[in-house]
Amino acid sequence: MVTITSFMGLFKVIAGVVAAKSLSNRLKQPTVTPIDAGITILGIKPDNAMASKWRITYCLDGRTNMKRTTTVNRSTRGINIGGRRCEIFWP
Repeated sequence: MVTITSFMGLFKVIAGVVAAKSLSNRLKQPTVTPIDAGITILGIKPDNAMASKWRITYCLDGRTNMKRTTTVNRSTRGINIGGRRCEIFWP
């Protein structure tokens, strides 16, 4: 016989797995390394709740008052920002 308490137990297990996965992803943020000079990385933060996408905030060295952002995911290994190359390393 299926009761509401068995559904609540299943819900708690699923919620715990989702929370553990999210925490695991948040602890594994990517490392962005500019190959060409002229880029300053200002910050990296999760873009969604599961931290499967990361938002990178950067500025070009000649325009420090203009902040720009780009989004990367696990399949991204490198990006071109303003004609300059950056490599992305995932733990």
